[in-house]
Amino acid sequence: MESREGPATVDDLASRSAVAAGAALPWQPFSTDAYDAARRRRAPFVIEFRADWCAPCREMEGRTFRDSHVIEASDGVSFLTVDMTEPDDFIERVLRSFRVAAAPTTIFFDSKGQEW
Repeated sequence: MESREGPATVDDLASRSAVAAGAALPWQPFSTDAYDAARRRRAPFVIEFRADWCAPCREMEGRTFRDSHVIEASDGVSFLTVDMTEPDDFIERVLRSFRVAAAPTTIFFDSKGQEW
């Protein structure tokens, strides 16, 4: 990340992280009802497939999904999360339906419910 003065410093990055420290995206657990509601809103939405054992998932949760720029850009977007930690039959069907093979997988949908 660069500014007009040059590359961002460690202090710049730490400051930005501190601003977003308490903030996070408003994730809600995936369910058929939550998915249908997100589609009915006719606004963009995101489905994140994650697992507790997934190190990149934890990094995204700690950095990307708490970044102030990401949070600012998320206005009007719904966020659903599919927990793949211990998948049951329902989660297995969801994974097949969205053709997800591994965590992390992030799928973005436009306001018409189409994948980007």
